[in-house]
Amino acid sequence: MRGLTTGFGTIVHNLEKRGFYGIIDDNNQRYFPVNCKQIKHLLRDRKRIQFSLEPLPEVSNIYRWGISARVVAIQVID
Repeated sequence: MRGLTTGFGTIVHNLEKRGFYGIIDDNNQRYFPVNCKQIKHLLRDRKRIQFSLEPLPEVSNIYRWGISARVVAIQVID
């Protein structure tokens, strides 16, 4: 497994192109979760979260938004 990135952030619902969810961490780094179906029940716009992600910079996403990442752990804190 690659290195993990952990931290706090906010889930955002971006309405560009057919709409998608992303994560913006507290340092304003954007992450595009590639495994949204597994965490779909947690995806709500503006939810504060604590997360562990596996960045996948070699995986591009159709939205060209942020770094693609696999969510390893996520917890709503607000």
